[in-house]
Amino acid sequence: MRLGMTINTKLYLQGLSKMCISLGAKRVKKKVSLEELEDFETLVLAVGGTLFQFEPCLSLNVRRNKGQVLICKIPFDGNFPFSVVGKGYFALDQKEKICYLGSSYEHTFTSKEANLKEAMSHIMPKAKLYLRFPSSLIILNCQAAVRAFCPETYLPLIGRLSKKIWFIGAMGSRGLLYHSYLGRILSYAIAKKSEMTIPKEVRI
Repeated sequence: MRLGMTINTKLYLQGLSKMCISLGAKRVKKKVSLEELEDFETLVLAVGGTLFQFEPCLSLNVRRNKGQVLICKIPFDGNFPFSVVGKGYFALDQKEKICYLGSSYEHTFTSKEANLKEAMSHIMPKAKLYLRFPSSLIILNCQAAVRAFCPETYLPLIGRLSKKIWFIGAMGSRGLLYHSYLGRILSYAIAKKSEMTIPKEVRI
C-alpha cells in the first residue's frame, strides 16, 4: 500500500487534542455521570468499550471483546521499511528495533488487564502466518484494552439515543480508519438535528 502509514496512536491523539484546543475546544478530564451534564444542550457519547456504564447505551446491539498487543524488540539488524497487516499486524515503532505485534480478539475474558501468557497464545500463532521471524522477537511487555463492536455487521454505529444524547462507537479494532469520516457525518447530523443524514449502514 504505497500511501499507507503506521500511526502512533498516543502521539496522534495528543496532536488531535492540541488541534481541537487551538480551535476553541475546552478539554476537561474527569469522571462524570450523565446527570451531571444535564445543563448541556447536546451530549456525544464516544466511550469505546465502557459504553455499558451509560444507561442510554444498554439498548444497543453491541458486544465487547478484549484486544491485547505484544511490545517486542527485534533482536537483529535488518531493514524493515514498512509495517505488515495480515491476520494480525506487525507495526514498527519510531524507536529503533521496537515493534508491536497484534492483536487478540478475546470474546470471553475475566479481566480487562493485560496478561502476557494469554496474549502470546492468541497472537503468536497468527504472526507465524505472515512473518518469517516471530519466534526470534524478544517480547518486552503487552498492553490490553476492551473494544466494542456490532456483531451483526461489524460496522460502527452512530446516531441519536435520545433528544439530546448522540452516540458514536462500536468501531472494533478499526477506529483509526473510521473516526474522522464518521465524526464529520455525526457533526453534520447534529447541526441539522436529524439522524436521517447518517448512512443507513451505520445508523443506530
